[in-house]
Amino acid sequence: MKSFVLLCLLLPILSLAQFTTEFEHTYGGTGFDRALHLQKLKDGGYILCGYTNTNNTNYDILLIKTDSNGQQLWQKQLANHKNDIGWGVLELPDKSLMVHGSTGGKDSLEDDILLIKLDQYGEEYWRKTFGNNQHERTTQMLFTKDGYLTLIGQRNAKSGKDIDSYLLKVDLHGNLIREETYGSPFPERTFYAVEKENGDLLVSGLILPYSNNKADIYLLCLNSNGDSLWSKSIGDPDVHEIAHSFNHTNEPNRFVLTGYISTTKEGFHDALWMKIDEKGNILSQQTYGTGEDIRLMHAEPSLDNGWVITGYVNNDPKDATADIIVLKLDKEGKFIWERRWGIDDKDDQGYWITMNDDGSFTVTGYTYTSGVNGDVWMLRMKEKSK
Repeated sequence: MKSFVLLCLLLPILSLAQFTTEFEHTYGGTGFDRALHLQKLKDGGYILCGYTNTNNTNYDILLIKTDSNGQQLWQKQLANHKNDIGWGVLELPDKSLMVHGSTGGKDSLEDDILLIKLDQYGEEYWRKTFGNNQHERTTQMLFTKDGYLTLIGQRNAKSGKDIDSYLLKVDLHGNLIREETYGSPFPERTFYAVEKENGDLLVSGLILPYSNNKADIYLLCLNSNGDSLWSKSIGDPDVHEIAHSFNHTNEPNRFVLTGYISTTKEGFHDALWMKIDEKGNILSQQTYGTGEDIRLMHAEPSLDNGWVITGYVNNDPKDATADIIVLKLDKEGKFIWERRWGIDDKDDQGYWITMNDDGSFTVTGYTYTSGVNGDVWMLRMKEKSK
């Protein structure tokens, strides 16, 4: 794999904020390399997780370990002779790594959940699969107060229409503690969760309750035993609303959803920020639009109690030539600044962002600005003091 500096090709910036670029790198081979998740490590470095088809006709899980300056230390392709996608990675207390993803499992014609434990150098301890003859996928793995790992995702039958919310709980050795499916008459997909002080989980996703295929934001509350306490949807029958990130705020029992909401222009969306209470009631909501198609993928709280959010923006959603976007919002979701990376005829997308202790942010995704088939991209930037 290669690692080199990619020169910033900045589109117009819609604010007066000034920045210092601390590093910018791409990582990739001759195939398509994509990062979906970024984890800051205890040693100051980073681990990126995604997938690649470099050196294989199928997709393999891709892990890239870097130092604090983004210089690659090692990379691993975790192959299973199937299409394998890495959705996320966590650093455990002993500095080992737990990776979750999806794979064409041995016990199923459809995808199963894949869980892999590695040491800090990327050497594999073990791997396990979970699932049945349906399609399972998880998009988040989090530590819960009971000492287990909880994975949030979806389960659906071959038809693709019977989709239910899905939760998997395992111990740190990969032993299954509990597996639950939650459904309604409508297709549902759950993506991310936050844990409340009492151990309940608030789970966010989408539901498709309308004949026009417009999605609402879906919320599910579970107790520590996995029992459903309540569920609700947030949305309008004529509006498509998606939340791709779910975070705690610094206020008790207050949470933030970020994603995107459709506009009156067919196929176009504005950025969406929403604060809710522990019952799923909307406390405030903000949108940000430029007349383009903006889709936000992940948010992190900033040190000033605001938010930094990454995703991608496109002049025409039918044309696969998006640009990476980062938005800064204040604690009430109001726009402060916007930053973009990319060039007009290439596809570049941001997927994950994390804050650093010095107030800088690091964002990852993929870029076609460099390379042939798309490379992993990572940038660290800090706003200058005024």
